[in-house]
Amino acid sequence: MIFKNILLILFCIVFIKLIVYPLRRSNRMFECSQTVNALIVRIEKRETYDYEEGRAVVSYHPVYKYEFGGNVFFKTSYKHARSSHIGKTVKIRINPQNPEEIYEPLSFLGYSGTISFTLFMLLLAIAGLLVFVSVVLK
Repeated sequence: MIFKNILLILFCIVFIKLIVYPLRRSNRMFECSQTVNALIVRIEKRETYDYEEGRAVVSYHPVYKYEFGGNVFFKTSYKHARSSHIGKTVKIRINPQNPEEIYEPLSFLGYSGTISFTLFMLLLAIAGLLVFVSVVLK
């Protein structure tokens, strides 16, 4: 019985994580409703340490320059700079209420794919919860 309770708690934590991440991304997507052109002005190098692998990890992220409301903004992307190069102009979405907040779709999905991915993850999480609860309550 204790094992089932521990398993239920662990599953609930994973379930909440599966729900919160897509909802947070989709909320940002809807708040960032203004599309602007952004110029990649530099590529920023970030170094982190992967404790599981026991090594340093280097990633590169584009820094965008864009204008909104007569002001110029600089924002570092959270996406990797795989196909980015300095001088390239890309479209990003910003929050008109807070122009420093940007939204970029998951690179392999695009905007409509992000919505579909969010719905899929929610359905998967709910289905998993239903299956898990039916097994635990037996």
